[in-house]
Amino acid sequence: MVPGIFQQASENKDEDGAAAGAHRIVYGAVDNAEKIFMDKDFDEKFSKLMDKVHIKRHDVWEVPKKVNEGEEKVNGEGEAERPKRTLCTSLETKGLRGADGRKYVLDLYKLTPLDISFIEENFTGSEDSYPHRMAFLRGECVDAFWESKLRAWVSTKLAERQKSETENPDKEIEKIDVSGFDFALNPDVFTPSQAPTTEEEKQRLKQDEDDVRACCTFLQEKLIPDLMKELSDGSGGWPVDGKSLTSTMHRNGVNVRYLAKVVELSGESPKLEAVKVQLSLSYVV
Repeated sequence: MVPGIFQQASENKDEDGAAAGAHRIVYGAVDNAEKIFMDKDFDEKFSKLMDKVHIKRHDVWEVPKKVNEGEEKVNGEGEAERPKRTLCTSLETKGLRGADGRKYVLDLYKLTPLDISFIEENFTGSEDSYPHRMAFLRGECVDAFWESKLRAWVSTKLAERQKSETENPDKEIEKIDVSGFDFALNPDVFTPSQAPTTEEEKQRLKQDEDDVRACCTFLQEKLIPDLMKELSDGSGGWPVDGKSLTSTMHRNGVNVRYLAKVVELSGESPKLEAVKVQLSLSYVV
C-alpha cells in the first residue's frame, strides 16, 4: 500500500461532507454496489484506458441492500427504480482520491464480462456445482473476439466498396477507415447492477447481453478448438508441466476451468496422450 494514502484527515469538510484531504472512493461501487460514484476527472482518464480493453460506456444502477441473506437477483428484475450512473469501467473498478492528493485505481480484477455460458451450465446450486459465479472471460478471449468482429466489419466494407466500384467505375476509390469501427462489451451484464426502466435501456441491455453470449460462444466454438489444434500439431510447443500448460491455455484465451473440456476433447488421439497425462496430473496436483 502506498504510504500516506490513508492518513488521518483534517476536520474541514468538502462539498460532499467528507473530511477535507480524506481518502475516499469517488468513482465506482462500494458496499456491494449499494452506492455508486461517478467523477468526471476519473471518467476522462478511465475512458482512454478502457477503449484498449474493449469495455463500453454503460449504465449501472445502485443495488438495494438484501433483505434476506442468500437472496440473489440478476439484472434487477422486478425492483423499483434505482439511482443510475454511467461508467466507462466495471463498477467494481474504483477511483480513489488519496489523502496525499494523488489519484489511485483499485480492484482491476473485473475488466471482462462473466462467462455466462459456463455459469449457466455449471453453477447449479447442487452438491457438485461450480463453487461460485466469479467466472470471467479472459482478456485474450475478448481481444480475439474483438479482432473477429473487426475482420467481419472490414469484409463488409470491402464488399460494399466492390459493389460501388462496379456500379460507378469512375468513382475514386476510398480507403477504409477502421476508426469507424466501434465494438466493446459491457462488463456488468448478468449482475444485479443492471436494472433498466425505459424501453431504450432494456433494448440496449439486451444487445449487451447478446454480445457477451456471442463472446462466450466464440470461446467454446473457436478458441477451444484452436487450442486443441495447437496442442495436437505442436505448433505452439508442448506443455511439459502445469505452468506451461496454463500459459498455453491463457495465451489462447481459454481459462483453466476448462481443463475437463480439454481432456474430453483430447479423446484417444495418440498425439494428445502426453497432454492428457499432463492434464490428469494437473488435477491431482
